[in-house]
Amino acid sequence: MIHAFTFSTVARTVQVRLRSGEDVAHLAELPKPYWLTLSCPVKGLGPRGRAVAEALDTDHDGRVRVAEVLAAIAWLKPRLASFDCLFAAEAGLALSEIAANTPEGAPLAELFGTLVAAGERLAPEAMETAFAGFKAAAENGDGVVPPEAAGSKFAPVGEAVVAVTGGTAGVDGKQGLSAENLTAFAAALEAYKAWRAAQPVAALSPELAAAVTAMRAPIEAFFAAAKLVRYNPAAAEGRPSPKSTAELAEAPLALEPTAEGALPLEGGRLNPFYAAQMAPIVAWAQAPELTETAWQQLAAEVASLEAWQAAKPAGADILAALDEQVLALAAEPAVAEAFTQAITADAKRAPLAAAYGDLCRLLTLRTGLLGFLRNFVNTEALYPPQPGALYQVGTLYLDGRACSLCFPIDQAAAAHAAQAKTSQCCLAYCALSRPATGEKRTICAVFTAGSAASLAVGRNGIFYDLEGRDWEATLTTLEANPMSLTEAFFTPWRKVADAFAGAIRKTFAGKHEATTAALTAKAESAGKAAAEGAKPAAPGGGAAMASVATLGIALSFAATAVTGLMAALTSTPLWKTALVVVGLILVVSVPSVILTWLKLRARDLAPILNASGWAVNRRIGLTAALGRYYTQKACYVGKRFIPAPPMTRVSHKTLWIVLTILAAVALTAAGWWFFCPCSPRQRCAAAEAPTCAAEAPTCEGDACVAIPMEATDNGKQAE
Repeated sequence: MIHAFTFSTVARTVQVRLRSGEDVAHLAELPKPYWLTLSCPVKGLGPRGRAVAEALDTDHDGRVRVAEVLAAIAWLKPRLASFDCLFAAEAGLALSEIAANTPEGAPLAELFGTLVAAGERLAPEAMETAFAGFKAAAENGDGVVPPEAAGSKFAPVGEAVVAVTGGTAGVDGKQGLSAENLTAFAAALEAYKAWRAAQPVAALSPELAAAVTAMRAPIEAFFAAAKLVRYNPAAAEGRPSPKSTAELAEAPLALEPTAEGALPLEGGRLNPFYAAQMAPIVAWAQAPELTETAWQQLAAEVASLEAWQAAKPAGADILAALDEQVLALAAEPAVAEAFTQAITADAKRAPLAAAYGDLCRLLTLRTGLLGFLRNFVNTEALYPPQPGALYQVGTLYLDGRACSLCFPIDQAAAAHAAQAKTSQCCLAYCALSRPATGEKRTICAVFTAGSAASLAVGRNGIFYDLEGRDWEATLTTLEANPMSLTEAFFTPWRKVADAFAGAIRKTFAGKHEATTAALTAKAESAGKAAAEGAKPAAPGGGAAMASVATLGIALSFAATAVTGLMAALTSTPLWKTALVVVGLILVVSVPSVILTWLKLRARDLAPILNASGWAVNRRIGLTAALGRYYTQKACYVGKRFIPAPPMTRVSHKTLWIVLTILAAVALTAAGWWFFCPCSPRQRCAAAEAPTCAAEAPTCEGDACVAIPMEATDNGKQAE
């Protein structure tokens, strides 16, 4: 029978609800299209979710997928007595929550009894401490023992085993030796002995072998030339004498061969360029000359030595550096037997080590699996009173606001913004740094309340991560989008005010500059005339007076316009004035409010998570209430700051603006209906004193008939 899941609409998104242990136990029956997330990265999660994600990531590829979540739930079924404990408010793990009657749960219950007293709960911190102590013990069940495990007498052999084979890393992080290392060391030792036994008999010094290798080509070239000279003595005649070091290096190894065709080593007949390299060969020969036969014998011995050196087995240098007593001790069967017994004793604790690991994982999943599912299967963790989503990494304080919806970014801000801009949210990318430690990182802060007008690239703030560390924050990239209806209502008026102020500023700035330039020119001409003894011109004339006059005319026009507007307002009935004002507000602000309202309803956090590496399967809506919750502004009453709880600090300004507009429209419509003579209601009542300019209505029975204005006495009086 398929489990019946329940669904609810949260933030305009239909999501499955996790309200009991049965819901979690039957998640394998939930089709993939109903999952909020299909995969997520382990890196970038906050401390609350990183441990759970690492416990779920069994293939250690840095991502958690649906299959791994379902595998973890299947792993928990024979070890947990009931999945309802995931919803318990108590922290830690109780003995009653472990399925002690199953083969998988019995070892965990037994280990639990050794760690915690009866009736107490096992806390994650206590479990971590106990597991760390077990892993640090000599026998921790990993099959790896330290070099001194067989006793101090055999410790040098254990160190040699680790050095030759590289050792094996234990669960404590230290290099030790395992059964495979012992086998590999025994094979390496036998290969080393065989290699040493095959060493050539001739004892050649390394210097002599190196000299033979270096001088092989010149010596063989000399003997070849000697054969040619013996066959054709004229080949040695006419040879030029070397005049430089370069020519000396290209000259033959000796002036000429002896009568027997040997290489002369004494009498100054050897090329001085090769004197240093030939010194070991000269010392070995112990004769005034080197015959070709002796050279071939020496070359064969060196070749044999080189072949032997090339066949050197792995680890031979390390074994050669060991003391002969250690080598002899390593060859004794008792040493290998002692290490084998130590490894066997350690391996016997493997079931206990597995129980420690399973209990640690069980505690991790018992504590954090539900919180992870509320970020993975659905998005309940995003909505209060949950502790917060796993992808939230801290709070950014900037522009008088606290933004707690911050995402970690592992790529360039521009690349992330290109994918996340479809979220319709205001995204502020900040570069974080801690000068004391040199750490740097990047976050994407989602501003969901207030106004984007005061945000600008280059502004500085402070970011606090979930561990309480503070970071210097600098806004580097801004993807501006509207955040509230209040901002949308005032945005057109702000633009009109900015345009009007800019026009006034431009006009008065030009007039001011012209007036200042004219006065400066007059002052300079007056000073020049006074210096020459001429009568200075009267100040304030010409262009300066024209500029002042123009400025005065502009001011008079402005005053006339204001006066005319005031006269029009005072002479116009109040209802007409109100109707004009309300109509102007509706024409200017309502379209902006409607467009912003549509954008706010379309806000979606899924594109931001997808850009951060998540595979989000459904949209994640962001309501106005959530926006005010995740971006909180400083609230003041008078001059006192009121630190209200987060969810009670909700502004109703937008609601009041909308209600005021609706009330003004309703009152204007009612006033026109009841008091305007041109309204259908008043046309019959105004038959004796019509106010319409074109015609005056009168009543005949139940119908209203229009009578021309000229036919009435009032019309004649008006003429």
